[in-house]
Amino acid sequence: MFDRLKTSFPELDEVEFRICCLTVSKCSNTEMAIIMEYSPHTIQAKKSIIRRKLGVKPTGNIRDFLYNYFNENHENYID
Repeated sequence: MFDRLKTSFPELDEVEFRICCLTVSKCSNTEMAIIMEYSPHTIQAKKSIIRRKLGVKPTGNIRDFLYNYFNENHENYID
């Protein structure tokens, strides 16, 4: 799934890609901040950029978007 994510959305930089992976893994913003050594505010700001790059509404859920994207376009690649 992670390879497909990188291929499907090459506009994501490495930090944004890692945040997407952690989001799919159900990590909270606080957990992501600890893992990535950023502040929770930085994680939230990065998620806003990710939403824009993926075409998700500003209040949309990145995890739901990715699940729907892969389920609709890639035959259930996310378990």
